[in-house]
Order: sequence, then C-alpha cells, then structure tokens
Amino acid sequence: MDNRSFDTFVKAVASGVNRRTLLKGLLGLGGTAVGASQFGEAHAARRPTPTPKPAKCPGVQALVNGVCTCPGSAPDKCGPDCCNPAGIGASHSECCDNACCYGVCYGEELCCPYPRVHCPADHVSRDLCCDEGSLCCGEGTATPFCVPDLPGACCADSDCPQVGTACGACVDNLCTVLPCGACQVCSNGECVGCELAGYGCCNSDDACVECCLSEQCGPYFDCDLYICEPCEVEGRVPCGEPPCIEGPGSRANCCCEACSSNADCPSCHACFDGACRRCDEMGLECYSGVCGECGSSEDCGPYFDCDLYTCLTCEEAGMASCGSAPCPSWSFNCCCDACAQDSECDYCEACSQGACVPCSEVGLQCAGAYGCGECRSSAECGPYYDCDLYICLTCEEAGMVPCGEPPCTGPDAGNNCCCPI
Repeated sequence: MDNRSFDTFVKAVASGVNRRTLLKGLLGLGGTAVGASQFGEAHAARRPTPTPKPAKCPGVQALVNGVCTCPGSAPDKCGPDCCNPAGIGASHSECCDNACCYGVCYGEELCCPYPRVHCPADHVSRDLCCDEGSLCCGEGTATPFCVPDLPGACCADSDCPQVGTACGACVDNLCTVLPCGACQVCSNGECVGCELAGYGCCNSDDACVECCLSEQCGPYFDCDLYICEPCEVEGRVPCGEPPCIEGPGSRANCCCEACSSNADCPSCHACFDGACRRCDEMGLECYSGVCGECGSSEDCGPYFDCDLYTCLTCEEAGMASCGSAPCPSWSFNCCCDACAQDSECDYCEACSQGACVPCSEVGLQCAGAYGCGECRSSAECGPYYDCDLYICLTCEEAGMVPCGEPPCTGPDAGNNCCCPI
C-alpha cells in the first residue's frame, strides 16, 4: 500500500464508513466484482467438458494395452529408446545410461560404436575403444593396447600360423617365420621332434613327414610320397580285416590291387569282392600259382571230384556217386562216369545204378572187349552149365543137353556135362 492509499484509508476510517464496504472498495470487490462473478457462472454453465488428450510414447515405442512397448526388432526398452542386444554387427545395440549404444557399452556413458573394437582390461576404467581396423592386444590385462590390423599383424606367437615345418613368431606385433631344426616340426607354436608331433623322419632327409611306411597310417590307407592316402587314391581298394600285415612280402594296411577277375591278380592271389587277395586269406591253397580247394580228388570229400582246383560233387562234375567209401583205387572219391547201359562204360566196367563201375564191384570178371562177364571158360561155371560169351548158361540155354555124371572129364563128355543134342 503506497502513501496515497494509506492516507485515503485513514480518512475513510475517520468518516465512519462501513468497514466491509471499505474493504471491498480497497480490494476491487464492489458491484463490479459481483457482476463479474455472476457472468462467470453463467459462462461456465455454457462451456463444454474438455476431451482428455491421448497418451504419447517416446521414440519408436507404441502404446499396447496402456503400456509403452518396444517393437519386436528392438525389444529391450532403454529409457525412451529401444535396443536390440541380439543383433549382429551394425544391428547390435545395448542399453547404456538410458540410451542405446550401437556397439559395446563399457562404462557410464561410454560406448564403443561398431565397427570399432572394444578392448577390455582387468578393470573397466582401463578399457579401450580401438579405432576401426585395429586389433586388441593384452585383452583382460592391466595394460591392453591397440595395433593396426595390417597383414601379418599379431598380438602373440599363437596368432602366427605354422609355415611348413617352421613356427610363426610374433615380433613387434608382426608375424615372422621361426625355422625348426633337422627332424623337427612346429607343434603348438614350438619346435619339437617329429615323433612327438605324430610325424616321422624318413630316409635320413631331416624332414618331418606324415608317414614313412603304410603301417604308420590307418588300416585302410597307403603311405605315398610320405603322405597317408586312402586306398582308393592309389587305385587300390580296401580289403581284409585289420591287422592286414602277416609277414614278409605281404601287403600293408589292408589295401589291395583292384580286380574284376582272377586273371587280374598276381600268382597265388584270387579276385574277391573286387580286390586281389592271397589264397590263404580266403582259406585256399596255392596250386601252381592258382588259388584252389584241392590238388586232387583225394583232397575233397568221398563223393566229390576235384576239377580246376575246386571240389565239386560227383553230379556237379558230370559223374555219378558209386561204391561205398573208402572207394578202391579205380575211382577217386567214389565218383564214377554216369551211364544208362553197359555199352556206355569202358573195358572191364559195367553200368550199375547209373554209374560205370569195375566188373569186380558187381561180382563179375573182366571180359576184355566184351566188358564184364561171369566166366571165361565153362569150367568156371557149374557142372551143367556152359560158358557162352562170358556168361554161364544152362546146358539147355546153350542149345545142349545134360549128360553124364560130374565130374565130366571124359574124352566124349561135353564141357561141364553138357553134350550136343
């Protein structure tokens, strides 16, 4: 209240003005205020109810069931932002102090953006963010450092490849070659003896090689030019069951020459399942350089015949079983020529049960060109029989009559008491 207002107030009080009227005047709440109050109430009665404003979500977030939600491509909410920690490369992002870091967040408001390289130390305060195209060396140590990722750049010896039998060494963060000595090879970054690294040193040439002999390879590999190659590479085929080394001159490691028939194989070998196999590997014997079951019929069973070094049944050999084992020397193993009648048999043989057998086998004698017979003279028949064409006939069958009493040895008696009619 300034001085003028204060003087007016004092005079009004002195003149006895009503204090309520006085206060309304001082506060501007007289008739005008009342009228304004009445106008405001009428205006408020005519004004419509305001429409509520819809809620808004920040950034790419969208309202879902009343909740601000991130899209599926960046599902992790990070303050007003949305991150995609499952992304790879440039699409990877992770939450870093309520904002997405498109790379690696390695401290408060510290983001190493892709494609720069995060180089972690043993403490976050020592972490580095290397420039693009750099390597991180000393990762996890107290003093990591970055080096340009140039050809041959390295942090340790283990980063350098083996070159032939030489090791690679990291010198001033560049790979160099560290040659190994005689009969040495690089193994796990160190030069060691050939044998310790699983190699061989052959022919005193001081070089480490994969193999010197096929025995040093797997069972179905050959050693060729000091390298273990599968049988097929050398035009051979796997054969037999390991181990396949059985003595001097035998093959090594179950690799055999490929074949299509026995003619493709060397002496004392046979073609089996496409491979030349030794006779003994197949349970056979070598006969004159040929693999077979037998050298003669005696090597087979009693009713088998040996044909082309193979045991065949009598029938398979085009013969017939005959006699009872053991068979006599006239036939090998009870196999005889097949027949239907005597005329199909050789001299001194008869056809018996479909087989040509010696005369003696059927109780007959050899009659030479006539085959088998009962007799060669009447004296070999009974007293009233006559021998005709090597067969004993009764006197009557021979066109004669019995005569005399045996023995009929008189000059007029017929043979064996058979006289002409």
